[in-house]
Amino acid sequence: YMVEYRGLFCLLLVAMCVSIGCGLATPLVVERAMNAITFQRGILVDLHALHVSVGLFGAIAVLSAVSGFCQERISAQIMLNMSMRLRQDAFAALSDASVSSVEGIRRGDLMSRMMNDAELAAGAFAQSFREFTSAALTVLGCATIMFVKCPSLAAVSVGTALASVVVMGFLSRVVLPAYTRQQTALGSLNAHVEESLNTFRSCAAGGRTQENQRRMAALSRAYYERRLEACRLEYLMGPLMQVLGNLNFLATVIYGVTQIMAGVVTIGAMQAFIMYSKQFMEPLNALSEQLVRAQNAIAGAERIFAVIDLAPESSMIALSAQGTTKGATKGTVLLRTKCPVEDSPLCCTPEVAFEDVRFSYHRNRPVLTGVDLALRHGERLALVGKTGEGKTTLTNLLLLFYPAFAGRILVDDVDIRSLDCMDLRARIAVVAQEPQIVEGSVYDNMTYGCEGVGRADVERVVHELGIDELLARLPRGLDTELAGIGESMSQGELQLICLARAILRDSPILILDEATSSLDPATEEVVRRGMEAGMAGRTCIIIAHRLTSVSDADHIAVLSDGVVAEYGSHQSVMAKEGIYYELYQTQFLGKET
Repeated sequence: YMVEYRGLFCLLLVAMCVSIGCGLATPLVVERAMNAITFQRGILVDLHALHVSVGLFGAIAVLSAVSGFCQERISAQIMLNMSMRLRQDAFAALSDASVSSVEGIRRGDLMSRMMNDAELAAGAFAQSFREFTSAALTVLGCATIMFVKCPSLAAVSVGTALASVVVMGFLSRVVLPAYTRQQTALGSLNAHVEESLNTFRSCAAGGRTQENQRRMAALSRAYYERRLEACRLEYLMGPLMQVLGNLNFLATVIYGVTQIMAGVVTIGAMQAFIMYSKQFMEPLNALSEQLVRAQNAIAGAERIFAVIDLAPESSMIALSAQGTTKGATKGTVLLRTKCPVEDSPLCCTPEVAFEDVRFSYHRNRPVLTGVDLALRHGERLALVGKTGEGKTTLTNLLLLFYPAFAGRILVDDVDIRSLDCMDLRARIAVVAQEPQIVEGSVYDNMTYGCEGVGRADVERVVHELGIDELLARLPRGLDTELAGIGESMSQGELQLICLARAILRDSPILILDEATSSLDPATEEVVRRGMEAGMAGRTCIIIAHRLTSVSDADHIAVLSDGVVAEYGSHQSVMAKEGIYYELYQTQFLGKET
């Protein structure tokens, strides 16, 4: 990041050198002014030397002020550029990362890293670089001038300053873990706030308000304690460095008086030496504060770079693909068709096959233990089973959200891990159980991710799905902003918008994951009839607990204990009187399993 902004850093370094040079020249001007006054046979003043000294002092003051202003402006520009770049890189890494990589990080914590930690790391780093560099140049300049003027007096001043360096080095090893704990506690607090806002209605309806408040109080208390712990160490360093600085000044004055009496140095030189000694200690005192900021910046940088360093999804897919076996396994028969799209390995109406697919989210807790399924182009496959049997997991694997699975998934006889994941997903439209709504109007949401779609296409799909009445009730129809009325719309109405989006996407593979679960039976029937046209010619995978929506599927696969326990048409699976039969009886005849 410094290399990227090396031009600004060079300008900052030039401004710092000018400012430091002014500071180092000031004691020499003061020495010249004091030496212009002598006390032999009365007070004698060399007015010419005094006037020159005053003029030099004024010029140095103006130059120092200008260079200081330039430092502040350049530092701010570096900080803002770096924080902006950190957020951009973190968001880009997050966008390229696989779903499995970020699943263990809460959204609120991610937001805290991208906003608070990025700002903290960039700001503290830019400030710390400036202060550390300035301190190093000032200390080096002061030490050089002091040793030239009086080596023995310089040795006393520098020797006492070494104690400050030792103290800072010891405390820095304690401060970093404290600030890391502080930022982690802040991330947990932000995550809870974000979660509470997202589940505000559910919290109120479920009577969890007081529990939520207790949880908030506990997290706030934890952050308070972590912050207080870091502040104690931070506030300890300042006073301690001031005490050491005063001791340094006292030692310099006492020894300097003896040198004046011995005729080694003049009063003007002693005054300059005291000023240099103070300049020598000021950066070390300031370094105690900057060291705390630097530790804070490191703590924030560790968290933001943990996001930036997330492995790209493509590398995880490639790594996972290395463990796959070549050739088809038993239990799968595919009918190959010539692909009409010359620039893509996927057909417009692709075939899908799962070959001995095994997967687990956690070690020793397998979800899928060996799934074999084949779906020809244009067919509809219904995945049925009890909650937690891996129905949605299977479609997530097809989307390569979790590339680390065993076995193979083929699309048109091509292993999906050998494909570009973006090209694969561009050919799959998904309607999830929860409506996925973005900021914008109804039209914006329906056309989200749908390239080349016009208003006439949207109106046609709206009519096919039978949701004309819904749009008629909205203030501006398709142009109604959901930000203003989204909270007043039902889940079912929002889901209708997502269904229209999936049809408009015109992808050859369509996944419906409990897509109509939020609809009432009458609306579901209207939408089901409208979706018949949308599913025509597409390879469809339907996940549903309502068995009415899957009875006309070409194939029904019942998942149980990680495998396909039953497979066939509705009639053939019902005839087995197994799991599917029991589920059907439970829903339609009220029989308990």
